[in-house]
Amino acid sequence: MAGMKFTIGFLAGGAIVAAWLRWWRPLAIAWWAQGH
Repeated sequence: MAGMKFTIGFLAGGAIVAAWLRWWRPLAIAWWAQGH
């Protein structure tokens, strides 16, 4: 049971990080492109 909870939490955390990077990278590129 604990292992299952850990696996679900790990997968959910990975999905959140992947979504965050997907949104953050284009914003960071656009920000740097403006000369900051």
